[in-house]
Amino acid sequence: MLFAAMLKARPDIAEIRARLRDAHDAYWNPQIGRIWLAGPLLSEDGARIGQIMVVQADSREEAHALIAGDPYFVNGCFDPFDVTAFRPSVREGSAT
Repeated sequence: MLFAAMLKARPDIAEIRARLRDAHDAYWNPQIGRIWLAGPLLSEDGARIGQIMVVQADSREEAHALIAGDPYFVNGCFDPFDVTAFRPSVREGSAT
């Protein structure tokens, strides 16, 4: 099952993100197949203001734990978040 989360970035996290990049990659690389979609949310000037993630999990709780285990979240880069079941209807320009 797919679950979506919208994470709102806390201000002034660039240094934390830079310091934790390797740990973030090490956390997600073994689980890359569980990520259906992920990417930054940007302000009009291109600054990161958050993140969208859609992950595969057996339950809402598992999806939340998966995302909350990311070193960026653990170290305060994002506000608390919720996850919601997600059913795609369009992907890469095609109806599913």
